[in-house]
Amino acid sequence: MKVAFVVARYGTEVNGGAELHCRMVAERLKHEWDIEIITTCAMDYIHWGNHFKKGICYVNGIKTHRFEVDYERPINTFNSFYNMLISLHLLDKNLDVPLDSTEHLDKLFTRDKNSSRGNPILPHELATKALTPIEDLEDLWLKLQGPFSSQLLEYIENNNKDYDVFIFFSATYCTSYYGLPIVADRSMIIPTLHREACMAFGLYQDFFRLPRHILYNTVEEMKLANQIFPSTKKIAHDIVGVGVETKGHHYNKDSFGPDKVKLEGPYILYLGRIEQSKGCLDLCHFFVNFNMKNSGNLTLVFAGKKICGLPNRKDVVHVGFVSEEEKQQLIKDALVVCIPSLFESLSMVLLEAWSLGTPTLVNGNCEVLKGHINRGNGGLCYDNEESFHKYLRLLLEHPSLRAILSQQGKRYVDKHYSWETVLNKYRIGAKKVAESNQAIS
Repeated sequence: MKVAFVVARYGTEVNGGAELHCRMVAERLKHEWDIEIITTCAMDYIHWGNHFKKGICYVNGIKTHRFEVDYERPINTFNSFYNMLISLHLLDKNLDVPLDSTEHLDKLFTRDKNSSRGNPILPHELATKALTPIEDLEDLWLKLQGPFSSQLLEYIENNNKDYDVFIFFSATYCTSYYGLPIVADRSMIIPTLHREACMAFGLYQDFFRLPRHILYNTVEEMKLANQIFPSTKKIAHDIVGVGVETKGHHYNKDSFGPDKVKLEGPYILYLGRIEQSKGCLDLCHFFVNFNMKNSGNLTLVFAGKKICGLPNRKDVVHVGFVSEEEKQQLIKDALVVCIPSLFESLSMVLLEAWSLGTPTLVNGNCEVLKGHINRGNGGLCYDNEESFHKYLRLLLEHPSLRAILSQQGKRYVDKHYSWETVLNKYRIGAKKVAESNQAIS
């Protein structure tokens, strides 16, 4: 079976959730399927600038087609436009939007100084209509969201008969939204949905009628999709997630990250991209206040790429981007792994922490994280600063509780997130899609 994996970014240097998810699955199925990756030249998900060389290359033995992005995302323009569009939806979902003709558009879409390739070309009718249907603005938002690659879409259009199945990752990006309809009859998607404002946009209603098979990461993601996009209830689906595979031994490292930062004393850990949208600033604020009220001998360690600033304090330490071995030791040695994000479709960090026997303290306002806690009992949930302090103190003062949570979490991961369980659901789904398409043909 020849299978194309379509994803916005791809490579060993790319460690985003959905992109890493894609690579982990592809590399484990490459000996069973003839797999090719269809992706862009981007590495940075903020601006989508072309980083990798276009053309064909091989990433860990898998043939990878890279196509240039037509334009970078003008992030300041995008954020302003997104906020405007959300406001319009709050006012009236069916509203025709009054635009002050060219002047208004020029104000919104002047060349962004942070973009080296400029902005997308706007449809002429948007610059001349007095009233612009909100559907047109949603389509424009999606093109600004990116990454938009006309070359990638042309490749799918011209070569789609060469593949039995197309597996798309992340529904909200252009690679999926514009690519999947071309090959809807042989498509699978891992949507990685979470509750965010753009889910109210009407353009996704039509999109979610198209896939032949949907692989959700969690029960909560499936429920969200069914609630917002009722058509998904009639589409073949499964709850899959991603496999977890961690080493059982200790690496005995005494320093971490590119700068070889040494850690002393007990610590709690945040792992992943360090940015405001992941709840990192709230976590810092909660932790600093906790330490001021208590003994103050605890450290909050951040491991990952830093996008937002962190307080300049001895008890808040950033070790930078870490290797797989360093990551696993950091998790194993941490008293608690904290996950403050409000938006998750799976949380690989939680699964890895539980697999390595470390309990988690998570944002209970995130339905996916709360669902893991309720089913797996491998940690505790907080919903504000007061409960964060309460449950962190409870975990620190009761090692026996941490031990019980660790055992329960590990059992949950071993049962539901072994690679064989996960890959078998991919095999079953892809086989059904391929056989269905052959029968129709």
